[in-house]
Amino acid sequence: MPFSISKYARALPSLLDLKEKGQGPREFADQVVGTVKLDELYLLQGRETFLTAAVATPTVAAFNAFTTVVPANEIWFVWKFWVASVTAAGEAVTIMPAVLFDGISAAPLAPPQAAAASSGVWVAAVDTFWATPGSTFGFLCTAATLAPDVQGGVLVTKLRV
Repeated sequence: MPFSISKYARALPSLLDLKEKGQGPREFADQVVGTVKLDELYLLQGRETFLTAAVATPTVAAFNAFTTVVPANEIWFVWKFWVASVTAAGEAVTIMPAVLFDGISAAPLAPPQAAAASSGVWVAAVDTFWATPGSTFGFLCTAATLAPDVQGGVLVTKLRV
């Protein structure tokens, strides 16, 4: 059977009127400010760099995928994405960074740059961007002679979804 409490515990009124440095709860209530911490939404407190595994024989006129893929429960803010190649004697390559966003079409992120024999090329995406779950990092190759290695790297901040 429900009933109402008509008497308070003997110490309750004094506990409710505790003083902190001479002030009661009512006197400093306007100084207390609630905060919301958003840190737990981030997987990292900063930026993380991934270096990709090299693609040994790039395919011309096709998307060449690295092993770096955005996991299903994350979105990445990409600060920098680059591809590079150092060619040996007789090798040549023309490349540009690209991301496969939907699993079907690759988006080029910079104009193509060429490396002639015994030289190198470094091409970075022209701007920052968001990479959604399943996005695959790679490059487009418009020309290749022999089999120059192509590597890449990406600097990201990860967010949970």
